[in-house]
Amino acid sequence: MTMNSNEHISGKRLTFFQLIQEYHIQIPIIQRDYAQGRITAHEIRDSFLDALLAYLEENKKHRDLDFVYGNQSNEAIDDETKFIPLDGQQRLTTLFLLHWYLAIKNGTAAINELRKHLVFSKQGESQKSKFSYETRTSSREFCDSLLLADVDLQKLLEPDKDKSNSLSKTIKDSSWYFLSWETDPTIQSMLIMLDDIHAKFKNTDGYFQRLISLDNPVITFQFLDLKEFNLTDDLYIKMNARGIPLSPYENFKAKFEQHLRKSDFNAKHTYTLTFDGKPNRVDVKTYFSHKIDTDWANLFWNHTLADKKKFDKLIMNFIRAIVVNNYAADSGNAEFIKYLIDKRNEDISFQQYLKNACLNEKTVIDLITILDLIKNGNQKVKSYLSDSFHYNEAEQFDIVVNNAFVQAGYVERIKLHAYCQYLIQWKTDKGFEDIEGLQNWMRVIYNLTENTAPYNNEKEYSNSIQGINLLIPQSNDILKNISTLDKISGFDEIQFKEEKIKAHLILKQNKWDELLYSVEKHGYFKGQIGFILFLSGIEEYFNTNSHCDWSEQEDIDFKEQFIKYRDIAIKLFSDKGINLFPDFVWERALLAKGDYLITEGSNQSFLINFDRDISWKRFLKRDKNHVLHSDIIKQIFNQLDANNLTSSLETIKNSYTGTDWRHRFIQTPRLFNYLGAKRYVRKNSNHGFVLFSGERMSGAHAELHSYSFFLDNLEGKEFAPFDSKANYYFAAGDDREERPCAYIDNWQFENTKYAIDILYSYNQNKFKLRFFYRDIGNYRNDLVAILTNQGFSALNESYVLYLEETEVLKTINDLGASLKGLPL
Repeated sequence: MTMNSNEHISGKRLTFFQLIQEYHIQIPIIQRDYAQGRITAHEIRDSFLDALLAYLEENKKHRDLDFVYGNQSNEAIDDETKFIPLDGQQRLTTLFLLHWYLAIKNGTAAINELRKHLVFSKQGESQKSKFSYETRTSSREFCDSLLLADVDLQKLLEPDKDKSNSLSKTIKDSSWYFLSWETDPTIQSMLIMLDDIHAKFKNTDGYFQRLISLDNPVITFQFLDLKEFNLTDDLYIKMNARGIPLSPYENFKAKFEQHLRKSDFNAKHTYTLTFDGKPNRVDVKTYFSHKIDTDWANLFWNHTLADKKKFDKLIMNFIRAIVVNNYAADSGNAEFIKYLIDKRNEDISFQQYLKNACLNEKTVIDLITILDLIKNGNQKVKSYLSDSFHYNEAEQFDIVVNNAFVQAGYVERIKLHAYCQYLIQWKTDKGFEDIEGLQNWMRVIYNLTENTAPYNNEKEYSNSIQGINLLIPQSNDILKNISTLDKISGFDEIQFKEEKIKAHLILKQNKWDELLYSVEKHGYFKGQIGFILFLSGIEEYFNTNSHCDWSEQEDIDFKEQFIKYRDIAIKLFSDKGINLFPDFVWERALLAKGDYLITEGSNQSFLINFDRDISWKRFLKRDKNHVLHSDIIKQIFNQLDANNLTSSLETIKNSYTGTDWRHRFIQTPRLFNYLGAKRYVRKNSNHGFVLFSGERMSGAHAELHSYSFFLDNLEGKEFAPFDSKANYYFAAGDDREERPCAYIDNWQFENTKYAIDILYSYNQNKFKLRFFYRDIGNYRNDLVAILTNQGFSALNESYVLYLEETEVLKTINDLGASLKGLPL
């Protein structure tokens, strides 16, 4: 191809191949390094290559990549003008690499055709690429070398483990590749891009001819010479410094508006916009384009606080949150839900949304509707709820737009979906007015969500989103609706049953709502108060009758019982969990009533404040061991005095007369101090009943009998003639020969050091004393005589004695007295 004049091509559609025939393209120093190939730009790279591949597969004319603009240079190279792009560097570089790859793939004729137009040489100089970088000499040299390189795509090196880098690995292994190029970010980005091009285009055929075709130019851009408009690169530098070039949001917005214009629902929905004082009915695309730059923009602008640069991010994050909820509602792919939620994926491209069918009619219309409902003039987000306990609109909006969810944020996302869907479902031509209905709805959703949590995965989150969608058609009278349902999907069944009972109570009126709310809003219970319904007899009544239609006197009695147990619960628990009582008297009182521990795996826990499976809330829920836990809760609450909790707990604790493992914890509260964060014990192990400082046998642990005996009788004490104070050995692992035990150490007799281990034998159900020497030693006859006289028997170079716990301390003291009498 030859054009008559460079002046005639400005403002026209061009392919890269057409542009490179007329110009030498030189990326200027003011431009940044090539960024599309950066490791962190995988999303942008993937989307752009997908688009290029799709365009070449379709083989339709003029699939535009927006504008490429810059300046012609007065400096001519090889009788051709130099073109310095000021916008479009990233796209041009990727197209340069794609031309090279497809030419190499197409064979000798194709690569020669490419070189004919992309390679030049001055007299006495080596051949060079017409596409180059001015930023670094190494970048320029790499472009030169790449164009002249002969790479056989059929003979690439094997990729590294867990990578797809066979092409870049082969290039780096070539004789023309300099090791110093490893520090050039543009070259490294080009190599990453080439690997991705290879991954996407390796199975194509004949695409090079499509790429350079003059009759059917597929991939094009609008070429603009700034000098024809009297614009200079000084202006561009100023624009660039102020952030004028398209941001990811602006790119998304442009493509999204194109998507709306082409959608089959664009004309299906109409909206009213006022122009020149007159209302006009407009389609979806027109309405969205206008609102996103006006009313809705004001909403997000008012939530940027001092950092106005975050404006674009806030909009993108809100769209993302609405999209992921609606996508989950349609049983979307769990992996893509995870991808959308992952904060490390900062900018989700339009192409990714489109590829996964996220921008469907419902999602788009929901997005428009909710933005219209929450916009608030020049103020922050509109608030409808007078009581913000169950849903704080301003706070939740800030979490959403700043993507400030804690971890995956399933609970907050589910509440957002419930809130938005209610506004959308029950809006009227006047806007949204059903405030009472929204308040009731968000209370139920709060209780269900908080007490279904924690959510473990995307599937559980999706189930709750779908459950909300099933409830939405009757959500404006949620109390009546939920009181008649037998089950609900997506939420915890026990919590649903509790909500059903409470709905019956609230519908009775008689101020039951006030009573329920007074404890539901407790910061620890967060709506889970089924244990109070159980204690007060309401649960049993409902289970028997399936309603709460009792007499007036029964209503008074039930309220009295509810208040009694509510007041005890509120004094037992703070917002952060169980209140701290001296010497673990709460746990010890519970043990006096039964084995309240909850099993998790092979371990049992004394319970902690916050955990899905081993928390106090889970205990109060009574689903792990319903009969036993219900009985313990009833006994303990019935004996507690709300005004004298500690003393009544002491009384309960002191009432225990058993001699089992519970007795040891009741008798020796310091045992609790050893327990780790999850307060685990294991009742049955190779080492017997053990207490964990961590979570596993592989970590340090103590044995219950020997450790409680140590704490009560040995700790800090000296037993002559042993020089060291009594101590305890916390074992790690489950080797039967390395058991946790108390010990008394360091009796030096002649040239041998002796020690005593105090263990508990589960085979004998007795304590075991083991007298032995450290390292190398022997037993003198008179020493053996003393041991034998005390009842010890020889066993594997040691002497052992089994005895009752009450005999241990006396035996140790008697043995010590005898040992001191041995002559040296």
